[in-house]
Amino acid sequence: MAQLAELREPLRIVTGLGWSIAVASLALWAAGVTLGWQELDVLAATGIVVLVLAIPFTLVRGQVTVTVRLDPPRVVQGGATTATLHARNDGGRRLAPITVEVPVGTGLLRFDLPSLAASGEHEELFVIRTEHRGVVQVGPASSVRSDPIGLLRRELAFSEVVELFVHPVTAALEPFGAGFLRDLEGDTADAFSSSDLAFHALRPYEAGDDRRHVHWRTTARMPSGKMMVRQYLDTRRSHVVVLLDGIRTSYASDEEFELAVSAAASFALRAVRDGQDVTALPGRFSLQKQTGTSILDTFSRAGLSDENPELGVLAGHAARSFQDASIAVLVTGSRALAADLHRASSRFDVNARRIAVEATLGATAELRNGAGLTSMRIGALASLSGSASKVLA
Repeated sequence: MAQLAELREPLRIVTGLGWSIAVASLALWAAGVTLGWQELDVLAATGIVVLVLAIPFTLVRGQVTVTVRLDPPRVVQGGATTATLHARNDGGRRLAPITVEVPVGTGLLRFDLPSLAASGEHEELFVIRTEHRGVVQVGPASSVRSDPIGLLRRELAFSEVVELFVHPVTAALEPFGAGFLRDLEGDTADAFSSSDLAFHALRPYEAGDDRRHVHWRTTARMPSGKMMVRQYLDTRRSHVVVLLDGIRTSYASDEEFELAVSAAASFALRAVRDGQDVTALPGRFSLQKQTGTSILDTFSRAGLSDENPELGVLAGHAARSFQDASIAVLVTGSRALAADLHRASSRFDVNARRIAVEATLGATAELRNGAGLTSMRIGALASLSGSASKVLA
């Protein structure tokens, strides 16, 4: 198989026009031999000679290294980044001028690099402007060698694909309230514990209690001499789980989905800035707590698909995987059913704070509370800050 692939490799450089000339030349040669017409043999020989003369144009002369760098590699939607195309001649002789192509998303940029002396270098700067959220594939940079007629065409890849992350626009939310971890001990729950950080009260000693928690001063004052031990409250570090509905039928338009992405990213980013553990599930499963720029990178990749799990399935997966979740934010569109949203939120622990965000373009901001779920409807990203401040206070 490897030998067969090696034989096919040279044939890949032949274009459609090249194959047409080759087939026509063989047909003319066969006809000339059969009919005895020398004119046909001359035409066949001409076609073969033209193909042979095209070969030198595709040969690689010298060794060149081409790289593409982005500065910065992450921008907010609507921003721009500067890309640098760097070429270096690694050979011991002068490199002939070459044309380098760099795919940028669905577009293609061409650069004519000058002749480079041995160990010579050359840079080309270009700006990539962004209009839509997502991940833009830049590269691989490649050299295209072709003959003037276009019979042969050879592409040599010089670099790997570089990803430009275009982050969604986010709203500036107020810091999460005091009940969402504002100290080093974490959030206190209603459950009692025999060993934790938050002291609650004293109680009589019971069999099996750790004697390290005996409060000896109080025990000494007890008339009966019964030992008293410290009673604690469970504490836990706040863990925010942000779910983004990725089902196409939940949204009225792609613009509405982009509003939902921005809203979900705003909650996640606020939690990161508050120093909390964050897990973002943008329409698909994830098993990793995220921090910093990886949060926004995750939302850059978010997309609508009928193959994405339903919000209820996604919530059930998150509730099982992250049982320590203290805040659950579920973001969906205007066409999602309220019953499905309540059912999805109920998958999380009853002690977790549950927030539902419905993105409806042009709608008036609305805030509702009921059945353990705080629901907000937003019609624009600007209205998220005001609604969220009432919820997070």
